[in-house]
Amino acid sequence: MRTLDPTSRVLSGRAASTIAELEDGIALVDAQLGEAQRGRASREELLGLWQQRVQLMNQLVNVHVTRAAYVGL
Repeated sequence: MRTLDPTSRVLSGRAASTIAELEDGIALVDAQLGEAQRGRASREELLGLWQQRVQLMNQLVNVHVTRAAYVGL
């Protein structure tokens, strides 16, 4: 059975750029979450940040799945 190992595949410039942007967005939201949890952020603010993080993670997964489908996995 073949497994998906996204780090072992060659990336196009466009895919690499998209992945880097998504990972940077996730890192930014993670930093904001850390600050919000240490501060006095409202429940709504925390929820919004978590929703952003989930959306970015879903987009990152979709990029990897699309790449895997494109190469015939």
